Amino acid sequence: TWEAYQYLPPEQNQTIHALLRDQQLQPLCNVTGTLFVQIPGKGNTVFAMPSTGDDGITKVDIPAITAEIGTVIPYSVCFGSSDQQSCMEGDYIIWRNP
Repeated sequence: TWEAYQYLPPEQNQTIHALLRDQQLQPLCNVTGTLFVQIPGKGNTVFAMPSTGDDGITKVDIPAITAEIGTVIPYSVCFGSSDQQSCMEGDYIIWRNP
């Protein structure tokens, strides 16, 4: 997984990407997932990830998060059923360049 911006101001939207490959490193297409974003004061917010494309990539836009400068926003992207779920984690930081 990766985010469009590691650091971003509180009024800016974020985009989270995920790439899925099989054991032979071939892209997995038409796989849906779930994005969980830990928003301060609100807990987990859930976003449906669109199906992966032919390149194995999916992405979802997250609306701007109002949080104090320096707040770390953790997220996880999960694929598969609840009994065989695989998750990838990441985070980004609310920040403002001087």
